[in-house]
Order: sequence, then C-alpha cells, then structure tokens
Amino acid sequence: MLTEQKDRNFDPLVPNRGDIPVPNPDDFYQEEVDASALEATMAFYISAALQDKVYSIKDLERELRTRFGDRIPGGRIFHYFSGIRDALTDLDKICADAVTKIASREHLDPRQVWIIGLRLFERVRRMGSLGRLIPSLGQWLRSRWDHALREERFRLSRPILTVPDIQRALARRENDQRFIAGLLLAAAPSVQARLGPEYRELLEALERGRSSRVTGEEPSLL
Repeated sequence: MLTEQKDRNFDPLVPNRGDIPVPNPDDFYQEEVDASALEATMAFYISAALQDKVYSIKDLERELRTRFGDRIPGGRIFHYFSGIRDALTDLDKICADAVTKIASREHLDPRQVWIIGLRLFERVRRMGSLGRLIPSLGQWLRSRWDHALREERFRLSRPILTVPDIQRALARRENDQRFIAGLLLAAAPSVQARLGPEYRELLEALERGRSSRVTGEEPSLL
C-alpha cells in the first residue's frame, strides 16, 4: 500500500533526487578523479583551440588556480606548459604542443596540418567527449584543407594526382569520424606521409563507418 502511494506521488518531470553530498577536498586527488579531470581539461584545451577561443584557455587556468592553487586536479597539463616535460604521456605531449601551435595562430603548412589532425584524431577518439570534439576537429581540418587547395597547392606533392582525392574527401558534408578518416587518407600522399598498414586499415574502417570508438586493441602511432 505504501509502495503504491509512493508510486502515485512520483513525478518523472520533477524527481526527488535527494541531497547532493559535499565532496571531501581529498577526493579530488584520487587517481581516478585526477585522470578524469585531466581528460576534461585536455578536451577543453583542444576544443578551445579548434574553435579559436584561446581566451577561454587562460580563463580556465585562472579559475582553477583560484579554486585549487597549485594542486589542480588533472593539473599535469598545466605543469607541462610550465616546463615539466615528463608531466604528460607522449601522446598528450604531442597534443598539448599541437594546441599551442593552433592557439598561437601561426601559419601551418599542409604537412603540419595533416600531422596535427592525425594526432588530435587519435587522442580525441580516446576521450569520453568524442561527440563534441569530432565535429570541431572535422570543421578545423575542412577549413585548413580548403585553404591549402586554394592558396598552397604548390606545397603539395604531385597536386595533379593528389588534389582530386582531397576534393572528393572534402565533398562529404558531415564533419564526422568518417569525414576525418577519409580526408586524412586522401591527403596523406599530398604531404608524403606514410601510415603503417594497421593504422591505415583502421582509418579505412572508420571511413566506411565500421568503427565508432577506440578500443585497447586498436593500433597507435606511438
């Protein structure tokens, strides 16, 4: 009877969520929390750089330092930027440096664009925020390769042969994983980039839409 009364009073639009416990400060520095914080911070950095919102990167660091001082959860990325080179894994170092290059707005030639795109694609696919970052990365790569075809064909290897493949890849309208994988494959010969057989097979599978998320068995470039 009590259960039936409780069910009748339940409103799915305004559920009773209970009290949210206040976290203990020490909880922020548990290994799994620190790892999640690093993922979130890395995702924020990549997203801000790709969307040309560099100011938000500085705002984030300032807010976190105000809240946590020098003990920022997931703060290894801040340590890396302050000169502690072993604060990040090899792939995260590469991606952090890529973010710095993008954020600086320095000119990137087509080969640099291709390398940065490949590395960020590899890293983004390992993140939980895949759905938001993939479109941003796709749009960034699209704009860079549109520019390369308009203004920097002279930098491309064998443009008569390689440009048509890039144009076909750019014709895909969605900025999704299939687009990014197809563009990376199409543009690789134009910048004389060599992909190992396993990683090429992975990109080809992604282009066909046969894989959506990275697994521990997928090959890495490192």
